[in-house]
Amino acid sequence: MEKVRSVSQISINEQTNEIYGLTTDEDPGVAVISIAENLMKTYKLLKRRHTSIGF
Repeated sequence: MEKVRSVSQISINEQTNEIYGLTTDEDPGVAVISIAENLMKTYKLLKRRHTSIGF
C-alpha cells in the first residue's frame, strides 16, 4: 500500500497530460500524475468556458 502524501501546489502540463504537485510530507518532492485523455479533454473544455474564474 502506498503512503498518503500532502500536496501544497499543483500545475497541469497540457502537452504531456500530467499533473505536477509539490509534496509536503516527511519526504518532500514532486509527484507526477498522468491524466487520462478523456479527463484532459474535459479540463480543456472547462478551461475555455470558465477563463474568468481563474482556470
